[in-house]
Amino acid sequence: MKSFSGNVKSELAADTQKSKTKTCCAFSLIYGIMSFSRLKDGRLFLKTTNAEIKKLFSDTCAFLTSKKKFFYEVKSGEISVDADFIKYSTFAEYNDFLFKCSHCAEFYMKGTFLSHATLNDPQSSYRIEFVFDTNEGAETVGSILSSIGIDAKYGVRNSKHVLYIKESTKIEDLLAFIGANNAAFTLINEQIRKELRNNANRATNCDSANISKSVNASKKYISVINELKKSGDFELLTDQLKEAAEKRIEFEELNFSDLGKKFDPPISKSGVYHRLERIVAFYDKIKKDKQ
Repeated sequence: MKSFSGNVKSELAADTQKSKTKTCCAFSLIYGIMSFSRLKDGRLFLKTTNAEIKKLFSDTCAFLTSKKKFFYEVKSGEISVDADFIKYSTFAEYNDFLFKCSHCAEFYMKGTFLSHATLNDPQSSYRIEFVFDTNEGAETVGSILSSIGIDAKYGVRNSKHVLYIKESTKIEDLLAFIGANNAAFTLINEQIRKELRNNANRATNCDSANISKSVNASKKYISVINELKKSGDFELLTDQLKEAAEKRIEFEELNFSDLGKKFDPPISKSGVYHRLERIVAFYDKIKKDKQ
Protein backbone atom coordinates (compact mmCIF):
# COMPACT_ATOMS: atom_id res chain seq x y z
CA MET A 1 0.00 0.00 0.00
CA LYS A 2 1.45 3.36 -1.04
CA SER A 3 2.05 6.10 1.46
CA PHE A 4 0.44 9.52 1.09
CA SER A 5 3.73 10.76 -0.36
CA GLY A 6 3.84 7.86 -2.83
CA ASN A 7 0.28 8.51 -3.98
CA VAL A 8 1.05 12.20 -4.54
CA LYS A 9 4.13 11.30 -6.60
CA SER A 10 2.21 8.78 -8.69
CA GLU A 11 -0.51 11.31 -9.42
CA LEU A 12 2.00 14.04 -10.24
CA ALA A 13 3.99 11.75 -12.55
CA ALA A 14 0.84 10.59 -14.36
CA ASP A 15 -0.47 14.16 -14.77
CA THR A 16 2.91 15.39 -16.01
CA GLN A 17 3.03 12.63 -18.60
CA LYS A 18 -0.34 13.69 -20.01
CA SER A 19 0.78 17.29 -20.46
CA LYS A 20 2.43 18.60 -23.60
CA THR A 21 6.02 19.40 -22.69
CA LYS A 22 8.56 21.48 -24.60
CA THR A 23 12.02 20.02 -25.15
CA CYS A 24 13.63 22.40 -22.66
CA CYS A 25 11.06 21.54 -19.97
CA ALA A 26 11.40 17.80 -20.65
CA PHE A 27 15.16 18.10 -20.19
CA SER A 28 14.62 20.09 -16.97
CA LEU A 29 12.33 17.30 -15.70
CA ILE A 30 14.93 14.56 -16.29
CA TYR A 31 17.68 16.77 -14.91
CA GLY A 32 15.57 17.29 -11.77
CA ILE A 33 14.90 13.57 -11.38
CA MET A 34 18.50 12.47 -11.85
CA SER A 35 20.50 15.39 -10.42
CA PHE A 36 22.39 14.43 -7.25
CA SER A 37 21.53 10.75 -7.64
CA ARG A 38 24.08 7.98 -7.01
CA LEU A 39 27.05 8.22 -9.38
CA LYS A 40 28.84 5.05 -10.47
CA ASP A 41 31.03 4.35 -13.50
CA GLY A 42 29.95 7.49 -15.31
CA ARG A 43 26.25 6.86 -14.80
CA LEU A 44 23.57 8.24 -12.45
CA PHE A 45 21.32 5.70 -10.70
CA LEU A 46 18.08 6.26 -8.83
CA LYS A 47 16.21 3.54 -6.94
CA THR A 48 12.44 3.64 -7.43
CA THR A 49 9.64 1.12 -7.63
CA ASN A 50 7.03 3.74 -8.47
CA ALA A 51 5.58 2.64 -11.83
CA GLU A 52 4.33 6.10 -12.78
CA ILE A 53 7.73 7.71 -12.14
CA LYS A 54 9.50 5.03 -14.19
CA LYS A 55 7.07 5.43 -17.07
CA LEU A 56 7.40 9.22 -17.00
CA PHE A 57 11.21 8.90 -16.98
CA SER A 58 11.21 6.36 -19.81
CA ASP A 59 8.80 8.22 -22.08
CA THR A 60 10.45 11.61 -21.48
CA CYS A 61 13.91 10.19 -22.20
CA ALA A 62 12.57 8.55 -25.37
CA PHE A 63 11.21 11.94 -26.44
CA LEU A 64 14.58 13.61 -25.78
CA THR A 65 16.71 10.90 -27.46
CA SER A 66 14.67 11.37 -30.62
CA LYS A 67 16.41 14.75 -30.79
CA LYS A 68 19.79 14.07 -29.14
CA LYS A 69 21.04 10.54 -28.43
CA PHE A 70 22.04 9.50 -24.94
CA PHE A 71 21.78 6.24 -23.04
CA TYR A 72 19.15 5.64 -20.39
CA GLU A 73 17.79 2.48 -18.79
CA VAL A 74 14.74 1.43 -16.76
CA LYS A 75 14.91 -1.68 -14.57
CA SER A 76 12.48 -3.18 -12.06
CA GLY A 77 13.72 -1.13 -9.11
CA GLU A 78 16.04 1.39 -10.70
CA ILE A 79 16.41 3.98 -13.44
CA SER A 80 19.70 5.29 -14.80
CA VAL A 81 21.16 7.70 -17.33
CA ASP A 82 24.59 8.82 -18.55
CA ALA A 83 26.08 11.16 -15.95
CA ASP A 84 27.10 13.58 -18.70
CA PHE A 85 23.77 13.47 -20.51
CA ILE A 86 23.65 17.25 -20.14
CA LYS A 87 26.19 17.57 -22.93
CA TYR A 88 23.68 16.02 -25.32
CA SER A 89 21.41 19.01 -24.81
CA THR A 90 21.90 22.27 -26.67
CA PHE A 91 20.95 24.19 -23.52
CA ALA A 92 24.28 25.09 -21.94
CA GLU A 93 22.41 27.37 -19.54
CA TYR A 94 21.57 24.37 -17.38
CA ASN A 95 25.13 24.23 -16.11
CA ASP A 96 24.32 27.24 -13.91
CA PHE A 97 20.62 26.51 -13.50
CA LEU A 98 19.68 29.42 -15.74
CA PHE A 99 16.62 27.83 -17.23
CA LYS A 100 15.67 28.13 -20.88
CA CYS A 101 12.03 29.19 -20.44
CA SER A 102 9.73 30.37 -17.65
CA HIS A 103 8.39 26.84 -17.05
CA CYS A 104 11.72 25.00 -16.79
CA ALA A 105 12.12 25.68 -13.06
CA GLU A 106 8.67 24.18 -12.48
CA PHE A 107 9.63 20.99 -14.35
CA TYR A 108 13.00 20.77 -12.61
CA MET A 109 11.24 20.98 -9.24
CA LYS A 110 8.71 18.36 -10.39
CA GLY A 111 11.60 16.01 -11.06
CA THR A 112 13.39 16.83 -7.80
CA PHE A 113 10.17 16.26 -5.85
CA LEU A 114 9.65 12.89 -7.54
CA SER A 115 13.18 11.67 -6.78
CA HIS A 116 14.22 13.34 -3.52
CA ALA A 117 11.14 14.49 -1.58
CA THR A 118 8.85 12.94 1.01
CA LEU A 119 5.57 14.49 2.08
CA ASN A 120 3.86 13.73 5.38
CA ASP A 121 0.19 12.86 5.48
CA PRO A 122 -1.42 16.15 6.60
CA GLN A 123 -3.68 14.24 8.99
CA SER A 124 -0.58 13.63 11.13
CA SER A 125 1.62 16.69 10.48
CA TYR A 126 2.64 19.28 7.91
CA ARG A 127 6.14 18.55 6.62
CA ILE A 128 7.94 18.10 3.31
CA GLU A 129 11.59 17.05 3.05
CA PHE A 130 14.16 16.95 0.25
CA VAL A 131 16.98 14.55 1.13
CA PHE A 132 20.37 14.60 -0.66
CA ASP A 133 23.69 12.81 -0.30
CA THR A 134 25.61 16.06 -0.75
CA ASN A 135 25.36 19.62 0.48
CA GLU A 136 25.45 20.75 -3.16
CA GLY A 137 22.02 19.27 -3.78
CA ALA A 138 20.51 21.00 -0.75
CA GLU A 139 22.08 24.35 -1.69
CA THR A 140 20.95 24.16 -5.32
CA VAL A 141 17.35 23.22 -4.58
CA GLY A 142 17.24 25.64 -1.65
CA SER A 143 18.25 28.53 -3.92
CA ILE A 144 15.59 27.58 -6.49
CA LEU A 145 12.91 27.38 -3.79
CA SER A 146 14.03 30.77 -2.46
CA SER A 147 13.73 32.26 -5.94
CA ILE A 148 10.01 31.36 -6.00
CA GLY A 149 9.44 32.75 -2.51
CA ILE A 150 9.66 29.51 -0.52
CA ASP A 151 12.34 29.43 2.18
CA ALA A 152 13.27 25.93 3.35
CA LYS A 153 15.24 25.11 6.49
CA TYR A 154 18.41 23.05 6.31
CA GLY A 155 19.74 20.27 8.52
CA VAL A 156 21.91 17.14 8.53
CA ARG A 157 20.47 13.78 9.59
CA ASN A 158 22.32 10.46 9.41
CA SER A 159 24.92 12.03 7.10
CA LYS A 160 22.17 13.14 4.72
CA HIS A 161 21.58 16.78 3.81
CA VAL A 162 17.93 17.71 4.37
CA LEU A 163 15.82 20.65 3.26
CA TYR A 164 12.49 20.78 5.04
CA ILE A 165 9.35 22.92 5.18
CA LYS A 166 6.84 22.69 8.04
CA GLU A 167 4.54 25.64 7.33
CA SER A 168 1.37 24.36 5.66
CA THR A 169 0.94 27.47 3.47
CA LYS A 170 4.47 27.15 2.07
CA ILE A 171 3.95 23.44 1.37
CA GLU A 172 0.69 24.29 -0.41
CA ASP A 173 2.50 26.93 -2.49
CA LEU A 174 5.20 24.44 -3.50
CA LEU A 175 2.69 21.73 -4.42
CA ALA A 176 0.73 24.24 -6.49
CA PHE A 177 3.94 25.41 -8.20
CA ILE A 178 4.86 21.88 -9.35
CA GLY A 179 1.27 21.10 -10.39
CA ALA A 180 0.34 18.74 -7.52
CA ASN A 181 -2.97 20.54 -7.15
CA ASN A 182 -4.97 17.70 -5.62
CA ALA A 183 -2.36 17.32 -2.88
CA ALA A 184 -2.43 21.08 -2.28
CA PHE A 185 -6.24 20.99 -1.96
CA THR A 186 -5.95 18.01 0.42
CA LEU A 187 -3.70 20.08 2.69
CA ILE A 188 -6.07 23.05 2.53
CA ASN A 189 -9.09 20.87 3.33
CA GLU A 190 -7.25 19.17 6.20
CA GLN A 191 -6.29 22.57 7.59
CA ILE A 192 -9.95 23.67 7.44
CA ARG A 193 -11.06 20.40 9.07
CA LYS A 194 -8.55 20.83 11.91
CA GLU A 195 -9.59 24.44 12.40
CA LEU A 196 -13.27 23.46 12.61
CA ARG A 197 -12.43 20.66 15.05
CA ASN A 198 -10.35 23.02 17.19
CA ASN A 199 -13.18 25.57 17.21
CA ALA A 200 -15.61 22.84 18.26
CA ASN A 201 -13.23 21.72 21.02
CA ARG A 202 -12.85 25.29 22.23
CA ALA A 203 -16.63 25.68 22.29
CA THR A 204 -17.00 22.39 24.19
CA ASN A 205 -14.31 23.41 26.67
CA CYS A 206 -15.98 26.78 27.09
CA ASP A 207 -19.35 25.10 27.72
CA SER A 208 -17.73 22.73 30.22
CA ALA A 209 -16.08 25.66 31.99
CA ASN A 210 -19.39 27.51 32.11
CA ILE A 211 -21.17 24.45 33.50
CA SER A 212 -18.45 24.01 36.13
CA LYS A 213 -18.68 27.68 37.02
CA SER A 214 -22.48 27.45 37.33
CA VAL A 215 -22.27 24.36 39.53
CA ASN A 216 -19.68 25.96 41.81
CA ALA A 217 -21.79 29.12 42.08
CA SER A 218 -24.94 27.12 42.82
CA LYS A 219 -23.14 25.22 45.60
CA LYS A 220 -22.53 28.51 47.39
CA TYR A 221 -26.23 29.41 47.32
CA ILE A 222 -27.39 25.88 48.18
CA SER A 223 -25.07 25.82 51.19
CA VAL A 224 -26.55 29.11 52.43
CA ILE A 225 -30.12 27.91 51.80
CA ASN A 226 -29.50 24.63 53.68
CA GLU A 227 -28.02 26.56 56.63
CA LEU A 228 -31.14 28.77 56.74
CA LYS A 229 -33.39 25.70 56.73
CA LYS A 230 -31.33 24.03 59.45
CA SER A 231 -31.56 27.09 61.70
CA GLY A 232 -35.26 27.62 60.99
CA ASP A 233 -34.63 31.06 59.54
CA PHE A 234 -35.67 29.99 56.06
CA GLU A 235 -39.30 30.70 56.93
CA LEU A 236 -38.41 34.37 57.51
CA LEU A 237 -37.73 34.81 53.76
CA THR A 238 -40.36 36.35 51.49
CA ASP A 239 -42.30 34.02 49.22
CA GLN A 240 -40.38 35.41 46.26
CA LEU A 241 -37.00 34.53 47.82
CA LYS A 242 -38.28 31.13 48.97
CA GLU A 243 -39.25 30.33 45.38
CA ALA A 244 -35.78 31.37 44.16
CA ALA A 245 -34.18 29.18 46.84
CA GLU A 246 -36.26 26.11 45.94
CA LYS A 247 -35.57 26.56 42.21
CA ARG A 248 -31.84 26.83 42.91
CA ILE A 249 -31.86 23.54 44.82
CA GLU A 250 -34.06 21.75 42.28
CA PHE A 251 -32.03 22.83 39.23
CA GLU A 252 -28.51 22.92 40.63
CA GLU A 253 -26.77 22.48 37.24
CA LEU A 254 -28.50 25.35 35.41
CA ASN A 255 -26.96 28.78 34.89
CA PHE A 256 -28.84 31.91 35.89
CA SER A 257 -30.25 32.44 32.42
CA ASP A 258 -31.72 28.94 32.12
CA LEU A 259 -32.82 28.90 35.75
CA GLY A 260 -34.85 32.06 35.17
CA LYS A 261 -36.92 30.18 32.57
CA LYS A 262 -38.09 27.76 35.28
CA PHE A 263 -40.01 30.53 37.11
CA ASP A 264 -43.68 31.23 36.40
CA PRO A 265 -43.67 33.73 34.92
CA PRO A 266 -40.01 33.49 33.76
CA ILE A 267 -37.57 36.06 35.11
CA SER A 268 -34.30 37.44 33.73
CA LYS A 269 -30.77 36.26 34.46
CA SER A 270 -30.14 39.36 36.57
CA GLY A 271 -33.44 38.78 38.39
CA VAL A 272 -32.30 35.31 39.48
CA TYR A 273 -28.91 36.66 40.54
CA HIS A 274 -30.32 39.49 42.63
CA ARG A 275 -32.84 37.23 44.42
CA LEU A 276 -30.16 34.71 45.35
CA GLU A 277 -27.79 37.45 46.47
CA ARG A 278 -30.56 38.85 48.71
CA ILE A 279 -30.80 35.40 50.31
CA VAL A 280 -27.03 35.44 50.95
CA ALA A 281 -27.24 38.99 52.36
CA PHE A 282 -30.09 37.89 54.64
CA TYR A 283 -28.03 34.91 55.83
CA ASP A 284 -24.98 37.09 56.52
CA LYS A 285 -27.12 39.51 58.57
CA ILE A 286 -28.70 36.69 60.58
CA LYS A 287 -25.27 35.15 61.22
CA LYS A 288 -23.83 38.51 62.33
CA ASP A 289 -26.76 39.22 64.63
CA LYS A 290 -26.32 35.87 66.35
CA GLN A 291 -22.63 36.38 67.06
